[in-house]
Amino acid sequence: MSFEKILSDLTTGIPECLVSGVVDIPTGTVVGCRATQRDFRQEFELIATATASVFAAAPSAAMNRAIGPQTSQSAHEFKEVTLMGNGRVQVYFRPESNPDLALIVICNASANLGMVLAKTRLQLATLDAQVA
Repeated sequence: MSFEKILSDLTTGIPECLVSGVVDIPTGTVVGCRATQRDFRQEFELIATATASVFAAAPSAAMNRAIGPQTSQSAHEFKEVTLMGNGRVQVYFRPESNPDLALIVICNASANLGMVLAKTRLQLATLDAQVA
């Protein structure tokens, strides 16, 4: 299954979904994006450039060191981050097989968060298998 198919399934399968995409974290490059409107694609491109900051933010890194297992470097990195605010819910997921990628879904704040997380996790498994 291609990135575009995964993103299309997310964007059309999650009520209130505005945009979904895959980002290369180190460069902030959009690998794939599916938006319901052109404006949301432009918003996603801005968010993509800040994806590394979401996972490496000082509070997150400090909390991760305090509560995370000390066995490997990758064990110290968050695999999922959910941000809520400004009328939006943003969820960021890293596939196990390639932690330099992020699957991002942005929805209206009125979206059912449980559904957003469940459907995105299902597609993350497909993405993970594809990039492995």
